[in-house]
Amino acid sequence: MGLWDRVLAFLTSKPKRARNKWDPVTNPFDAKRVVADLGLEVDGQRLGAAGVPRESDASLSGPESRSVLAVERALTDYVESYQLRLKALKAQISRSDLSAKIADATASGDQFQRQAAGLLTENAADLKRLEEMARSRREGFERFRTANRRDELPHYPQGIWKTLKVVLALTLIVLEAIFNAGFFAQGLSGGLVAGAVQAGAFSLINVLGSFLLSFGIVRYANYVQWPKRVGRFVGLYVLERKFLVVT
Repeated sequence: MGLWDRVLAFLTSKPKRARNKWDPVTNPFDAKRVVADLGLEVDGQRLGAAGVPRESDASLSGPESRSVLAVERALTDYVESYQLRLKALKAQISRSDLSAKIADATASGDQFQRQAAGLLTENAADLKRLEEMARSRREGFERFRTANRRDELPHYPQGIWKTLKVVLALTLIVLEAIFNAGFFAQGLSGGLVAGAVQAGAFSLINVLGSFLLSFGIVRYANYVQWPKRVGRFVGLYVLERKFLVVT
């Protein structure tokens, strides 16, 4: 073959198809596609029908060898892909000037430490006073828990529940005054208005007495200290006798 024939054959020959390398982002490893491209399923059925591989065989069969080769090739492609990525990142870092940013960050950290130290020094007296107050309150709370044998915090009505109790008390006073206004108006020269005033006064005494009774005496029924428990029963008895005498 002459030189011209070789050049012509080179120019007219079909280019070899480059293998598409496995890439974790653009071309992830696809086991099903590998099985289809290598014809592993057909070869496996054909060799299985022929009894290959035998139990005594120590070497890989053709489909097995191609499978291992495909996996190793994919692994090699992945390593090369990450090496190229790492090389690109190193080049990008080398082009970036981080010294100025590091210096700014260091200066900011030093400035923060100076300002924090200045604030601590400036407010040292207040911090010490608050620390002593917190310690005193913790000690008082521990004494309270020990004396009253409580593991959990006490429960107090707060927010809307506290407001609802006040509203309920006022509502009871108004309703009782309205219902009893006609009864108290009998025999009074002022009529229904005087009766409403007198009924409201008794209603106020009745409702406030009930609230004071519940908050000041009844709640001590199960108190851990027995003198307050005894005081609760004595107070209930006295109030009961007093109300009986009044009524």
